[in-house]
Amino acid sequence: MLGNSNQGNFFVPGPNGESPVMSLAGKKDIFPVYDVPCVVGRDRQNVDLYIFGYTVSRRHLVIGTYEDRLTVTDEGSTVGTVVNGEKLEKGVPYFIADGDKIVIGDLEFTCHVNKYKLKSLTE
Repeated sequence: MLGNSNQGNFFVPGPNGESPVMSLAGKKDIFPVYDVPCVVGRDRQNVDLYIFGYTVSRRHLVIGTYEDRLTVTDEGSTVGTVVNGEKLEKGVPYFIADGDKIVIGDLEFTCHVNKYKLKSLTE
């Protein structure tokens, strides 16, 4: 999935009208996440959310849930994943919340959580 350049709306409905559970907002693009788990990386054919970048691994990270919260897990990426300045240990899920800064390779994103959609997924 490619990003959406509509910077004003973080929760753009998908092709079937579904609301995203969260969005990753970069400097130029917004990347909506419609379902979890969601594999993020640059291998267009083997990920749920395609993000191109020379420092983004083919299978960089997974966005998931634990109980009623979102998590991010680095999948052993080459450059790593950083959340709010803390480098993640590969294979260990970390909680993420609305407003968190996530660095994937050398690309920085702000996490925007749709709390209503998240609640419906985790009930």
